[in-house]
Amino acid sequence: MTLQESNGGAPAPRPDELDWRTRALLAGGLLGAVAGIISAVVYIRAAERASAEGTQTLPPTSKDALRMGMNVIAAVRAFGALLQQK
Repeated sequence: MTLQESNGGAPAPRPDELDWRTRALLAGGLLGAVAGIISAVVYIRAAERASAEGTQTLPPTSKDALRMGMNVIAAVRAFGALLQQK
């Protein structure tokens, strides 16, 4: 049985297609990790500043996390739309 037969008759992906897909996944994962670290640093600095001023910083609620997640999705969609414009 060939690879083409084992995947329902669809043509087998070319090695160069796998290469750009792998690079895209790695780049996206790396950018996501960097964005997460940056947001954590910003949050920590805000908490330290609030502590120095004598106010208490509350941890983010699930509503805040949902709002942040929706903003990330909107930013990714906007970035994707920019890439598709020619």
